[in-house]
Amino acid sequence: MFICANKACIVHSRKCDGYDDCGDRSDESFIECGRHPVSTGIKDRKSCQLPYLDRGGFFVKDKDRSCSGSECYLGGGEEVGAGESVRIFCGLGTAAPDSNPLGAYACLSSGDWSPELPRCTLQCEPLVKPHVMFKCEYNSAEVNCSNYMRPGTVATYECDLFYTLNNKLVRDDNHCLEEGKWLLDPPQCEPDCGVPNPLVRNVTLTVAHGVDTKDVLEFPWHVGLHMRNSSAGILEWSNHCGGSLISPHLVLTAAHCVHRRDEFIRLDKKDLIVTAGKYRRDFYETEKHQQFSAVKELIVPKAYSGFHTKDAYDITIIDLEQSFEISNYVLPICVKIGNIDLENTEGTVVGWGYTENSSFNNGQHGVMSPILYKTYLPLMTWEECRQFMRRPPYSPRDHSTNNFLDHLTPDKFCGRFVNGSGPQPGDSGGGVFVAKDKKWYVVGVTSLKDRANTMAALTNVGFIDHQKFIRETMTKYRRNQQ
Repeated sequence: MFICANKACIVHSRKCDGYDDCGDRSDESFIECGRHPVSTGIKDRKSCQLPYLDRGGFFVKDKDRSCSGSECYLGGGEEVGAGESVRIFCGLGTAAPDSNPLGAYACLSSGDWSPELPRCTLQCEPLVKPHVMFKCEYNSAEVNCSNYMRPGTVATYECDLFYTLNNKLVRDDNHCLEEGKWLLDPPQCEPDCGVPNPLVRNVTLTVAHGVDTKDVLEFPWHVGLHMRNSSAGILEWSNHCGGSLISPHLVLTAAHCVHRRDEFIRLDKKDLIVTAGKYRRDFYETEKHQQFSAVKELIVPKAYSGFHTKDAYDITIIDLEQSFEISNYVLPICVKIGNIDLENTEGTVVGWGYTENSSFNNGQHGVMSPILYKTYLPLMTWEECRQFMRRPPYSPRDHSTNNFLDHLTPDKFCGRFVNGSGPQPGDSGGGVFVAKDKKWYVVGVTSLKDRANTMAALTNVGFIDHQKFIRETMTKYRRNQQ
């Protein structure tokens, strides 16, 4: 190809052919040809030259029976005889103007095209994002948003059910500009969090002395952590702890739930499985909305050392092998950013632990609750809890009280049992939930309790080290939601 002074391109063989093919005589200049131009006219060539198209665009002979299939394809620089017509097929992501309803372009004997051969203009990228519903219109007609779109297309969008825009200030419409770019980046829809199941109506009064949660619908973020064990040589799964779903694939639980308590050995991830959408404790009792996932990774704070450090940093995040499908029955809970004011605050705890008729006292094991229960705990700060446990009828000289206070580390707060109702063994790892502005937040993780069933020590999600741990883990293990 020869590039003219006016930036036009012509076939190299037309340079110095005695005709002003460029239109500015640069192809017939003395510098290029070593002689002065012999003509300034336009060549009566009775043919038209096809331009070059970007991104794999091409032309096809129109209504030409002398060719078939790929023989009819024409590329840039090729000649088309006068009286012949072509159709233009622009490359991926480009399109010809829609001003020619016939779609064919004829070569005139003057070497011109009728109508004038258009340029392929850039189009905007398809709009396809997980959990975002797009609607696109061009010239008031609906078009497919999953295809490339012409400048002038207007797109509107909304999030799928159970999802919400991550930026509440973003516009709800978008425009395809002339340069083939969208005015705004496509929106991002995140799983909604902390929304109570709207299908729940009443609960029936029946964790110890707790309330039936009615088919788990009320707290769709509560999950079960099941451990594989061997009984009489048979491998089986049994409920081990609880947890809180904080994203479709991340579960917040207690660090001691993923360690063998006596030996301080971390459990093999293959020996754990997480269930969501379950009302009944029994792993093998099939339920309509239940979901399962193996464990991909256990993320434990480096500072956690179990009994060696008085159960400080008793918090863990589990990365699931497979993301849970979000629904009314399985939904993440919001994570409280910063400390919560615990004064006059009541926390909700749920679990499959021992009940009032089968509690765990003085080393006596009862029977775990077969269904999910909830209870309410008046919350108090770490300082208030320590003062409370040093007043009568508790005695700082009492071994049980002292043992509890030793494990009441500064990264915890307390939940006071009311009428004996509170978390028991089996409820560990479950969240402490607080409702605010029509949403639920996890503010703590069930860690341990005193033997007298008076007080529960709860890992404080708002503790600065735990906030950092949760934030960094959620960022590092973030996935594009399918």
